[in-house]
Amino acid sequence: MTFDYQSQVWGSDQVRLAPTCLEAFKLRRCLADLGKVQDRVLEVGCGAGGMSKAIRFYRPDLKIIALDVSQAAITHAQKDSQGVKFLVATANELPFKKDSFSAVVLFDVLEHLPDPPLVLTEVSRILKPGGLLHLFVPLEAQPGTFYWLLKNLGWPGKTLAGHLHRFDCRQLQSLAAKTNYQVVNWQYAHHWLYQLIDLVHYWAWTKIDQRPIKKKSLSWLKQLLAPFTNLETTILSRVPGGGVSLTLINRS
Repeated sequence: MTFDYQSQVWGSDQVRLAPTCLEAFKLRRCLADLGKVQDRVLEVGCGAGGMSKAIRFYRPDLKIIALDVSQAAITHAQKDSQGVKFLVATANELPFKKDSFSAVVLFDVLEHLPDPPLVLTEVSRILKPGGLLHLFVPLEAQPGTFYWLLKNLGWPGKTLAGHLHRFDCRQLQSLAAKTNYQVVNWQYAHHWLYQLIDLVHYWAWTKIDQRPIKKKSLSWLKQLLAPFTNLETTILSRVPGGGVSLTLINRS
């Protein structure tokens, strides 16, 4: 079974800096990176816009533009845009002029792309020299993680979720260097508790052919577990885990 981006709507949940929000740590790190950024910010691969709307909520001074390849996701986002401009576009052909943005953000996108170096090069084109690129990337090939252990035992990976690549820290460092970025900060996430929850969710998905965590009846479970995973991420932010927040500077 292949992932259908046009029928799936991801990223519709409201994101806030609250202990009960599973994505709070991603938002907190992104806002820290955007602290001195002014003018326009682009999110590539925004899904239904939950993170873009959150950035706009905490930084109403910024002009936020967000795009995704999925018409269904963008239509969902536009129903309540909250001041964000949403549009349909592909990541490898961004519809903007050179040096158009002060910052670009991507959350859980690189692993879905057929050609990550091409997309990062295209992002570099539309970023101003010295502009900021903030990434969050799962590290499904990182030694010491449950993902890495299962990979060595023959686990095929999250193909059902549309993951085409499994990254580790070395691969991301190499990718950044090849696409003309300087890495200025790393902060890890998705440690053992989060990975365990994630793998149980993925296993259930393969059995019932739908995303269990999206059921409203289980939304309470995310709120219950989020404080523990957020605390884990805060304490272990310098310990390699199953995901990483990257701060990059465009050297073009």
